[in-house]
Amino acid sequence: MESRLLIGKAMGSRLRLQILEELVKGPRTLNELSASANLKSESVLHHIRILQQVGLVEEFEPIRKGGPGRPYSRYKLTGKMVNIQYPQRNYAMLA
Repeated sequence: MESRLLIGKAMGSRLRLQILEELVKGPRTLNELSASANLKSESVLHHIRILQQVGLVEEFEPIRKGGPGRPYSRYKLTGKMVNIQYPQRNYAMLA
């Protein structure tokens, strides 16, 4: 899918915008994001995957909390600039 369409899909959800607002405050685990959105972690993970596909969110530094089991993944904003201008304009070509 074209990148502009993916960005439109990513920004077209109130929940994804809420996830981005939470991540602006700093890195969060899936459980923290689920609690703030009041949704199951599977639903939030689906939205995070879409944001990762666009390049706005990345997974980093898994943390282990004590005992056995899988470490918790943490997510943060990538800081990547995203161009949402549609259609893309090439002013240099017009000059």
